Amino acid sequence: MKRKPSKCKVRGRKRWYVEEDDPLTGKRHRTLFDTETAANAYQDEINRRPTPTLVHPLLDTDIDLQAFAVEWLDKQTLGGTLRRNTLSRYRLHLNHICRFAVDPLTVLGTVKVRTLSAGHVVALATAMRRDKFHPRTVAATIRLVRLLLDRAVHHGLLPRHPISAELYRTDLQPLLAVPRHLKHDVRAFTEPDIAHFLAVAREHSPLADLYTVGVLAGLRLGELLGLQLDDDVTTQGHRTLYVQRTLYRGHAAHPICGPCKGGVPRHVDVSATLGAVLDRIRAQRPRLAMQHGWRPVPPWLFLTSAGHIIDQEHVRRDFKRMLDLGHLKLSPHALRHTFATLHILRGCNVQWLRQQLGHASIKVTLDTYANHFAVRDTGAADALGDALAGNKLGNRTGA
Repeated sequence: MKRKPSKCKVRGRKRWYVEEDDPLTGKRHRTLFDTETAANAYQDEINRRPTPTLVHPLLDTDIDLQAFAVEWLDKQTLGGTLRRNTLSRYRLHLNHICRFAVDPLTVLGTVKVRTLSAGHVVALATAMRRDKFHPRTVAATIRLVRLLLDRAVHHGLLPRHPISAELYRTDLQPLLAVPRHLKHDVRAFTEPDIAHFLAVAREHSPLADLYTVGVLAGLRLGELLGLQLDDDVTTQGHRTLYVQRTLYRGHAAHPICGPCKGGVPRHVDVSATLGAVLDRIRAQRPRLAMQHGWRPVPPWLFLTSAGHIIDQEHVRRDFKRMLDLGHLKLSPHALRHTFATLHILRGCNVQWLRQQLGHASIKVTLDTYANHFAVRDTGAADALGDALAGNKLGNRTGA
């Protein structure tokens, strides 16, 4: 049954709208028109579109980019290896790709895969930068386009990959480069803000201990949720958290875990305050297990009231709720940045900070938090003058 335009009123004016389903997002979109004639013309265009064939998408040599992307996204969804947040981001990027206007009458999603060229990709990146998209968003979108092109080559829809290494270096890389003023844009809580946030969380959230451990240990969210009670170890009188796994998905029966980022486990020093929080969690576990009937007692450090491991999406929703209550706007990763920036302000050793954060090299630490390190140290300059010249007043002579 063919659809017809419908009437509606927008701010007292009579308008007509046409509805169509978006295969990428699964949502129904509504397009408004000022005249019934324009609405009927657009509806006729939708009705004339060919119905999907029963041929498998990868066997159709005339498949367009949108159908090809939908088939790939459906496969990723059915595979179940990606988090819902990741799938949502993929849909957002694919939406940017397929709605990009190649010319006034054509969008990139309707272009046949076998006709895609490097010019399409460069034009997409250029247009996104012109429309003030963040360079990292543009880079993520282009990575997804290259992934789809790789898949098209693998299935024989393209004879070769349109983007060569030389073209990427000369035409695309300059568009994806992050400007210096954005490269080290680290968003972290200030000291008063983190104190206020934790106070709000202790009053309104069951995850207050998780947030406290996050800011005192500087772990990534997946590493934080992947902690177990046995990861709190003491070696030669020195207490540490042994970070060895990342939780990708907190399924009740079969949580999906992997190695921590970089694949190298690390020991994170436990402060007196952090140790008190961990001791309280451990002391409460037998009582909670008896109260909720947990058999056997779960090994995970942070649990729901049902004894299940906590999923990342649940943490993000609760974190946003706490931010709204505290009139703040950051992400859970800001807890890790707060750990780093507050230690830097207190003059911690950079090599120690690198080990705590689990960075591959000290260069990553210095580059990430470059804006937070002091660039002047007159005390060090005076100390050098004292050592070399024997000047008790320092190497600066004043009038």
